[in-house]
Amino acid sequence: MFRKTVPSLFALFATLLMGAPYLRAQSAGTKPVYPIRFKPCAKTAAVEGRVSPPAGEGDMHDPGSEKYALGVRAGQRVTLKVSSDNRGAVFSLFKQTPGGPEPVAGAAGVRRWSGALAGGGDYTITVSTRSRAAGSRFRLTVTLRQAVEREALSEVTP
Repeated sequence: MFRKTVPSLFALFATLLMGAPYLRAQSAGTKPVYPIRFKPCAKTAAVEGRVSPPAGEGDMHDPGSEKYALGVRAGQRVTLKVSSDNRGAVFSLFKQTPGGPEPVAGAAGVRRWSGALAGGGDYTITVSTRSRAAGSRFRLTVTLRQAVEREALSEVTP
C-alpha cells in the first residue's frame, strides 16, 4: 500500500505546485486579465465583451470592468478605440511597473487614444462603463505600428 500511496501523493503535490502561480495570480474576487492576441503579420486585433456599472470608485475597484494585457516594443505607436452599443464604454491604459500600474497620460476614461510608447513593456487596458445605471457591450480595437513606419508613410503622402 505504501508503494501506491507515495507516487499518488507525489503526483498530487506536483500538480498543486505547478498550479500555484495561477492560483496566486487569480486570487479570490479577482477577474482574469485577457491577453490581446494578434494574428501573424497583423497590425490590428479586436476583442469584444461586456462591462457592468461600477460598484466602487475608479477602474481598479470595478468588478464590472474587463482587463486586457498588451505587450509593446519600445517606440511602437499604439492606437486604441472602444465602441459600444450605448456609447458608455471607455478605457484606461496603464504601464505595468515594479511599483504597480502607472496611468498613461491622456489615456484614462477615453474612447480613443493614439500615441508612441517610448518604453516598451507590459501594459494593461481596463475597459469600463461611465454609466452607473447601465452596462455596455463593447468592441476594443488595438493597432500597433512601428514609429518609423508611420513617419515613412507621412513622407510619402502629400
